[in-house]
Parts: sequence; structure tokens; C-alpha cells
Amino acid sequence: MTERAQSGFTLIEVLVALAIVAIAFVVALGIFTGGLSRLDHDHNVQYALLVAQSELARVGQDIALQDREIDGPADSQGEDGFTWHIAIAPYGGGPGGLFGHRVVVTVGWNEGWQKREVRLDTIRLGLQGTGS
Repeated sequence: MTERAQSGFTLIEVLVALAIVAIAFVVALGIFTGGLSRLDHDHNVQYALLVAQSELARVGQDIALQDREIDGPADSQGEDGFTWHIAIAPYGGGPGGLFGHRVVVTVGWNEGWQKREVRLDTIRLGLQGTGS
């Protein structure tokens, strides 16, 4: 009998190599989808901050500086799922007829099963009794 030299890989070696490649693929896929999820979350936070800044800028202009609470959708149709809430409350009293108002703007949205929100808080001065 003569022995022949064998070349190539055994079935076990091929299966082990495929298992290593599959594990590496699953790990890479998890990292990729986690990155996409984080990117979507960051986009939502950025959009909510823009909406909150926009609504805060309206207080004293389009929205009278009076003690009250109002809310609405972030877009005119309410299709993006973002809502805003503005709470205006008295804040101390000042000399010379100036009166402070605490303005809190909250923008909320749903992200999967979690409720998320961004909140901006500031103090605005107005003349006492004028509502401006």
C-alpha cells in the first residue's frame, strides 16, 4: 500500500471557520444596528431641541407672557409624533413694575416603548399687569 499526501481542509476545520465567521457577522450586525438606533435617537433629540427653542422664542411674541399652560403638535398636522407644552408661571416681583415669569417648554415624543422629552426652562421679564 502506498500512502498519498492529502491536501485541503477537513470538514471539521471548514465548520469551525464558518462558525467563527458567523459569530463575527452577528457581532458586527449588532454594532451596526446599535449605531443606527443611536443615530435615530440623536436626530430626535436635536429636532426636539429645535422645536423647544422655536416655541420658547414665540413666548412674548406670538404667545402672550401671561400665567397659563398651552400645548400643541410640533408640526401643523401633528404627524411627526412630537408635541410641545408651555407652562408660564409667576416668578417673584421686582421693583419698578417689572415682574418675572418662569417659562418652561417641554417637547415630548415616543421612541419605541419609551416616552422621551426635552425641557427648556428660563425666566422672562415683563411689565406687571400688562401681560406682555
